[in-house]
Amino acid sequence: MFIPQTLFDVIAFNSASWLWFPIWTSAHLSATALVVLVKLLGFDRFQAKRPSAMANLVLAGLAGIVRVVWVGEISFTQGLVSEFDLGARIGSGVVLGVLLFVAITNILEINKTYSNALRGLLKTQNQLNQLRRSARKEVTQIHSKLASDTRKVVEPRLAEIAGLLRAQKLSLKLRNSVTRDLSDILENQVRPLNKSLRSFSKSIDSANLQAGVSRKTLFRIPEAVQADLAISPFWILLLLLGVIPFSLYIFESANWALLGVVLSIMNYGLISLVRIGLRRQKLVPFQTAIFQYLYLTMQLSLIDYAFLLFAGYPEPSAHFVVLMIFITLTFTIIAVGLEAVQEHNRSDFLNQIAQNNSRIERELGLLNQKVWVEKRRWALTIHGTVQASLTAALARLNAGERLTSVDLVKISKHVIQAKKGLSGPKANSFDLGLAIKQQKKTWEGIMSVQVITKGPEFENLAADLWAGFCANEIIKEGLSNAFRHGAAKKVVVRFQSEKPGFVTIEVSNDGRALSKARKNGLGSQLLDEIAYPWSLTKVPKVGTVLRAQIPVGKAKAGSR
Repeated sequence: MFIPQTLFDVIAFNSASWLWFPIWTSAHLSATALVVLVKLLGFDRFQAKRPSAMANLVLAGLAGIVRVVWVGEISFTQGLVSEFDLGARIGSGVVLGVLLFVAITNILEINKTYSNALRGLLKTQNQLNQLRRSARKEVTQIHSKLASDTRKVVEPRLAEIAGLLRAQKLSLKLRNSVTRDLSDILENQVRPLNKSLRSFSKSIDSANLQAGVSRKTLFRIPEAVQADLAISPFWILLLLLGVIPFSLYIFESANWALLGVVLSIMNYGLISLVRIGLRRQKLVPFQTAIFQYLYLTMQLSLIDYAFLLFAGYPEPSAHFVVLMIFITLTFTIIAVGLEAVQEHNRSDFLNQIAQNNSRIERELGLLNQKVWVEKRRWALTIHGTVQASLTAALARLNAGERLTSVDLVKISKHVIQAKKGLSGPKANSFDLGLAIKQQKKTWEGIMSVQVITKGPEFENLAADLWAGFCANEIIKEGLSNAFRHGAAKKVVVRFQSEKPGFVTIEVSNDGRALSKARKNGLGSQLLDEIAYPWSLTKVPKVGTVLRAQIPVGKAKAGSR
């Protein structure tokens, strides 16, 4: 406000003196000193006990009076203005002080809303960055543990097999074949594990958590606008009440101040009529709205000019007054229009933040899902397929009888099977539909299990290896708990999409209510690791309902 106020006085008094800058600087400092003094005397404590908007407006009015009266007095003393009218100065100071306070407060409040939203985004991103670092650390720990488990399971058995084979009289071809397979396992047993987990580390490092939101969204100009939203008759009235009477007084004398009040009210009436007309029109292109605003301000300025001349105001001074009116109208429309644009973009901006946070949550959820599934699959492979194959080979070697060629071929196959197991779990070796059929077969005759697989939600799960594996584990847990804790006779499994990129698995049963003394066990730990979020509740007329939300990497068009 420092620059336009200084220019206003330079134009109004036709005095291009450099003294205006120190005068206005000292005026702003004096007004600031008043506000600081009032705050030191306990204004903030008073407002904290009894909040009052009127108290803020009174303080703003006083600051405005000090600023305007200071400028008037000093400029009159220095000979920059021809007269000094205290009443006009006080009235102008109150109006401009209050308007400045309300305008700044409004701008700060809007900025505070958006700043809080941005802080929420940054907070979420920081939290998710911590989760990413935790995931990276977990990958390292998983790598070390699985490598250690592999050595503990594989190496002793391989050494024992090699020793027993040496005691057998084998053909050179067969001995070389088995020895070659044993050597390959020893040399490469951890290599596929390294490769698999290294790809996860890259996924963690490449996750883009910062993209998606920009403050530029707030100021994005819409293609079509409702033109009346940029026109506020109330704000225009208040600003004109502060500008027109003061301008008439400055350019001529205080006797014309009352005419300025009448002219301000007349402009208010005309603006109100125009706003009613603009409200009835449909959305118009932004360029059209700009043309309408310019046309409106020019027409009002011409009407005001004619009114001033009709009232007998001197023509040379009328030009300057109309210029001030034109600037005031333009400034008000731009300010109100900018606020309207921000409010229009507000929902889009906050929606971008929500979408960005959801995207980040989903990316990290998918990453956690992959780590969890791969860890589980590797553990099952090492302690299942690999261990079982080597144990079977040892069992044949320890049979205490001379091995036949058939036995030796079988031992060789066991070693080859262990070798294949250590090459890593197959990437596409899980079928969710088949797994669900097996589960239903498992509980057949014990309780009725209905799984509703129609719909894009199930298709999305089935198309995603990692999500399908996790979904199967959740359904397993839901069916097991329904029988063990609720003695259920009927279970229904549904798949829903309540959030883009996520699928909610709902397992409901007709079993008894949950026990308040029930403690969280391994099932709860499993759900904590792979569900975002999950809940177990008793729903009237439905039964006990387990709901678990998991991210999906692939989503078909039918999913919301």
